[in-house]
Amino acid sequence: MEPLDGPIALTVPALELVTMPIIEEECTMSLLRCRITGNWSSDFGGGLRAGACGTLTLDDCVISGNSAGGLYGAEGGRLLFGGERLEMTGCSFKGNRAAGDDAGGDGGGLLLHSPSAYIQRRVFSGNSAVLYDARQGASGGAIYLSSGSLVMEHCTIRNNRATSFNESQGGGLIATGGVASLNNCIIAGNRATGEPGTKGGGLHGPVELSNCTIVDNVADNDTSATGGGIFGAATLTNCILWGNLPNQIANASVVTYCDVQDGHSGAGNFSSTPRFTSWGDLDYLLQPLDRWVGDTFVPRSPCIDAGDPTIEDGVFDLHPRWPDHFPNAARSDDPRPSSRSCSIPRGCSPR
Repeated sequence: MEPLDGPIALTVPALELVTMPIIEEECTMSLLRCRITGNWSSDFGGGLRAGACGTLTLDDCVISGNSAGGLYGAEGGRLLFGGERLEMTGCSFKGNRAAGDDAGGDGGGLLLHSPSAYIQRRVFSGNSAVLYDARQGASGGAIYLSSGSLVMEHCTIRNNRATSFNESQGGGLIATGGVASLNNCIIAGNRATGEPGTKGGGLHGPVELSNCTIVDNVADNDTSATGGGIFGAATLTNCILWGNLPNQIANASVVTYCDVQDGHSGAGNFSSTPRFTSWGDLDYLLQPLDRWVGDTFVPRSPCIDAGDPTIEDGVFDLHPRWPDHFPNAARSDDPRPSSRSCSIPRGCSPR
């Protein structure tokens, strides 16, 4: 596909793109129910490159199996965006890859240079950032934010990888020049693998998290990896951090009303097994009821009613097994003194 010159407005519905679009001039572009798959670039944006687009909107799109790779570097295995605003809803980024031999290897799914990006109800899964040069490291297995602000709501960042022969950072997401804000998201099973200095198996950099579940992420090398869940300046409220290796949080962070394995300083924090359950294809839900399984008593999740008491959680109590006598609002009929949740039972799941 030839570069699109602007300024233009373009809406593309229900299309399968097998040749990488390049958008280098000012424009407004919308992709609706499109599939971008199996594309390749020798440098940037294997699936879609929008270097100077004004606003790019993607709705219900699938972006999979794209790659960026070459001798001198690769960034944005799926999408490189440097325009004014990026908006995404209901999309999936799966199996994309950014791989460099000498430099690059950043943002396996998405590389953002944008002043503003808003992403909701989407999945980043199985993406990878790989760098083969032992002098540098790979960053951002799924997402690399180099500037501006990123807001994500009801998203999943899962089973992504940042891998190199040097230090790697941000197996799921890295923010190097901007701030990422995540609300009601799952960050699970991501991995940063490299030599000493590897940091942030799940998240790396300045991040703000609320009602998120950060579990089973790994920062991996033989000696000095750190921040299995999160590395860097972070602010967390009403979150769960559990099963991350070698530790849950590294570097200075402000943590309140969170369930953190092995504990963390801050108001309302505690350390207790979250007692996750699953329902259909949903997992990392909170067990909502005390119950017996055979001869074994299984209590409900301690994370329920353990969050910030100043925050009303009602509109998010949508767990498929939530007791009928609890209305989908503040649980005034609950005899327990608190009616708040640490991690929203279904709000962390992108449905």
